Amino acid sequence: MSAMKKFLVLALLVSPLITLAQVNSYGMVFSGSGTQTSDLPPDPYAAWSSQTAISSLTSGTLLAGTLGFPGGRSETMIEADGSQLYFFGDYWSTVGELLLDFPLGIYQFDMIPTVGSPDTAFLNIAAVDYADVAPYLTGISWSSLQACAPGVDRALTWTGFNVPGSSSDKITTIQITNFVDASSSFVQTGDPSTFQGVTVPGTFLESGRFYGMNLTFGSFRSPSMGFGGATGYVGTQLATGCTFKVAALPGTISGQLTLDGHVNPSTKVYTVELLDSLGNVLETQSHFLGYSGWYAIDTDEVGVVSVRFDSEGYLSKVVQGVDLSVGQDYVNITLPNGDINEDGEIGPADFSLLALAFGSFPGDPNYSAAADITGDGEVGPPDFAYLAFSFGQFDE
Repeated sequence: MSAMKKFLVLALLVSPLITLAQVNSYGMVFSGSGTQTSDLPPDPYAAWSSQTAISSLTSGTLLAGTLGFPGGRSETMIEADGSQLYFFGDYWSTVGELLLDFPLGIYQFDMIPTVGSPDTAFLNIAAVDYADVAPYLTGISWSSLQACAPGVDRALTWTGFNVPGSSSDKITTIQITNFVDASSSFVQTGDPSTFQGVTVPGTFLESGRFYGMNLTFGSFRSPSMGFGGATGYVGTQLATGCTFKVAALPGTISGQLTLDGHVNPSTKVYTVELLDSLGNVLETQSHFLGYSGWYAIDTDEVGVVSVRFDSEGYLSKVVQGVDLSVGQDYVNITLPNGDINEDGEIGPADFSLLALAFGSFPGDPNYSAAADITGDGEVGPPDFAYLAFSFGQFDE
């Protein structure tokens, strides 16, 4: 599941009520997601899913759980920090396919706590009622975000919605996340009958940064109680996302840095050096790479410089002729992977280190994180393939 989709499906996976029981909520959310690419309504959704959770107020209290389906099917739930148990279904292209996998009926939630006896609760899903319209930015809201100026407030609008059937709680949520710095988010929620627009403060829209926006129409109803008084809920959500980039000001260099072959580049630190015409280092910065490799750096240096990019385990690359008197929006570059010993060359020594660790996993005596070139938790054939592809290359 991509990082963008996980954000969409988890945005509303919370209970509207909290009890004093060890388990405070359990239930299921049925989701549809799409993408807005213009000021027009999005195309029909082609990604539908269901997510199930058992949640506790206290970390370390939930050990394991299972979800029983109508008809007898059973699935193991995944434990997370001892406070939540999850089950994520597949993604389907239509609502009909989703409901074949998650049919209407009575579901059984079995929970094993870390202390005490196992417990069981039931949830009757008699209907799945979605919002009557898909969420999207109306007017010229979408186009006003594309390459917008930094530091300028942006007014966004959308419509309200209704939910047929017996849904009791409705909520509209808008979340905008800075992909360069994922800890920076703008989130607003409200009643769909009145919450139909927001002004994004210019202070949040930073020079050269790349953003993701999600607008969600959600509803909840609580047809059941279980686990000693916890709320059992059925939720639906329709979520439409889009991306946009804020224009770079002079002194900002931004774009995508691809760490070739790595499965989770946002865990990696990259280093940028600004070089003068003689190759002297004017400035050095190091940052964690953003979502999908997006980065942005700000500098007080002026004039035309060369920019060297590097990251541990990779060969450095240099972009020449970068003019800092104008904003640089798409300085994109890919770093070759496989410099295990960090000597500036992908060569025989790197192959030897990979061979020593080949077939190992974290915890094995011969495991080497540096030899795990792809970062997938195993030193195996994919790591060998990436190293072979980059063999013979040097730092720039």
